Amino acid sequence: GQTLEQFKESDPTLVTSKKSIIYLKPLGTIVEDSIFSLTTIKEFIELYYGIEVRILPTARKAMVAFFPSRVHRGNKQFKTDNILRYLQHNMPDSCFSIMALTPTDLYPHDTITYVFGIASLKNRVGVTSLARFDDSFYTKDSNDTDRYLIRKRALKLIAHETGHMFGMDHCIFYECLMNGVSHQKESDSQPMTLCPMCLHKIKHSTSCNITKRYEKLLQFYQCHNMDNEAMGMVEILKYHKHVDINSIL
Repeated sequence: GQTLEQFKESDPTLVTSKKSIIYLKPLGTIVEDSIFSLTTIKEFIELYYGIEVRILPTARKAMVAFFPSRVHRGNKQFKTDNILRYLQHNMPDSCFSIMALTPTDLYPHDTITYVFGIASLKNRVGVTSLARFDDSFYTKDSNDTDRYLIRKRALKLIAHETGHMFGMDHCIFYECLMNGVSHQKESDSQPMTLCPMCLHKIKHSTSCNITKRYEKLLQFYQCHNMDNEAMGMVEILKYHKHVDINSIL
């Protein structure tokens, strides 16, 4: 766990005019449709953390092929450490953080089976795999997972790993987007919202207006047919009519 005081004492990087943009870097071809797209991911992360997000060009095939990999249970996996080093040495100007997105499965160490994603709290780099969001990854003869669920899983995990790049450790205090997860069922039960403790951390890092953040997220959820998440935002905003949440934070 990490309290707000511990977060501040860790001297996290703050969003400034010189470090103000989150970059997304595709590693390999990401299949897009009307429900799931890099543009949707960009829009969501932009609203979730209140700072500009830009999509970088897809890495060249020759570069992607350079990353160490293995085959595990019939699936290709990239080792994460070389990807993180590559990102760290190729951070654009004005880069607050950079997140690589890949359709290929990931593993962090030879003794570990897989990882959904991984990010550095200090170096502000991370990588997320989109491979395991479709249940057919585990059972090849199963029907494809609903695209809306795939999108929700992707948005949730990318937002979680982005939170690490702000310097946030896993949350153990409440049900929260920053809770640690070890498998898909556990991830599906995780909320898309930040708990009060982690919301304080983002407020400290970005100086964002919390009420406006919720209003914009409500519009996003309504636009993308995420009814449960939209209802949650409505309830939170009802509370805000009685309490100035920004003055509290």
